[in-house]
Amino acid sequence: MKKILLSLILIASLKANVDINASIENKASLIKEYQEMFQKISQKRVGLDDSELSLVKPPFVKMVKKGGAKSAKKKQVFFLEAIFGDRVMINGKWYKLYQNIDNYKIVSIKGDSVFLKGNEIKLKLTLRKKNANITIK
Repeated sequence: MKKILLSLILIASLKANVDINASIENKASLIKEYQEMFQKISQKRVGLDDSELSLVKPPFVKMVKKGGAKSAKKKQVFFLEAIFGDRVMINGKWYKLYQNIDNYKIVSIKGDSVFLKGNEIKLKLTLRKKNANITIK
């Protein structure tokens, strides 16, 4: 029994010694690898000279508005002031159904709202509360 116990202790200590040696060798190889990295990093790097640098295009994308100067114009604002049958008053002027207002066309008149359709935009104009109580004498 003592022999078995002693052999187990001996095997365990040998195993521990082998693990320690492997760990030391592993650490040594890591240290060597890091030293090589630091040596490469510490070498002087040569960049571009001024003439080469001036030829490089900027990496940023320029955003350009479609339509150029036309898109800089102020957006048209429409105020629906009154509805009377198939006629509407927008910005103080009377229009009929299917009539054009700037780049828009009156396509529908319903209750207290009017729908305008442009090239890619559809607008809904509604009467404001203060105009909703218009009486005709």
